[in-house]
Amino acid sequence: MTDPRPRRVVIDPGVLVSAILTPNGPPAHLLRALREQRITMVASPKLLDELREVLGRPKFRRYLSVDDATEYVDGLVVIAEHLDDPQNPPAITRDPDD
Repeated sequence: MTDPRPRRVVIDPGVLVSAILTPNGPPAHLLRALREQRITMVASPKLLDELREVLGRPKFRRYLSVDDATEYVDGLVVIAEHLDDPQNPPAITRDPDD
């Protein structure tokens, strides 16, 4: 018997940005699965803030407006399962922003 609940996933902000930049690429397929409720996105405030900050950069204006970027993130906020930011997460990468 299979579990009827969608799989819970944490999606890196870079993947969510790629879904916007390449609408037919694998990240966009992941976004479609999220919208179709085949997966559940788990997000924390820090993850969503990072996505907002990245999409707010001027270099992304040729792909989407500031309003479209805000609408995109706000839409993810609505459908995501929210968890608090982890306290003292273990470092798994050398990049302190990851």
